[in-house]
Amino acid sequence: MFRLAFPLLLLALGGAPACSGDGGGGDDTGAGGDVTGDSADATRTCQGAAKLCYERVGQTQCEAGDGCSYDVPFCAGAAKACDGLGAAVCAAQPGCAVDGDACAGTAIACADRADQASCGEVQGCAWAPAFCRGVPRACAEYADRDACGPVPGCSWR
Repeated sequence: MFRLAFPLLLLALGGAPACSGDGGGGDDTGAGGDVTGDSADATRTCQGAAKLCYERVGQTQCEAGDGCSYDVPFCAGAAKACDGLGAAVCAAQPGCAVDGDACAGTAIACADRADQASCGEVQGCAWAPAFCRGVPRACAEYADRDACGPVPGCSWR
């Protein structure tokens, strides 16, 4: 009977042994704050596997984080020179013209073509689509939430 009466007596008098080292009840954050604030953030890290650069879509996703760079689309290659082209190809090659039995002129350089359609008109040129290249920085190397958050494949946990 004494064992049951003693705890009840303590409760009736408004006292109970403290369970934490701060002298009272409450949470165990040490500062009496919530665990979603800065103290909890200090224990979190950037985790995951950063998406490979070539797998990223669009300039914004490509350039999120470090290590990847976005290459805009462009007209690549080397335009075939006018001399030596047959009459039909010569007439279709921008910058070239049929002159008697020969093809004369200077073919327009691929780099001077600003869009896919005009690039395709030049023999020897091909449209190179935009792409993301490089090697992404590992998620674990980001030290704060703001740097980690936007990186595809990484999350702050």
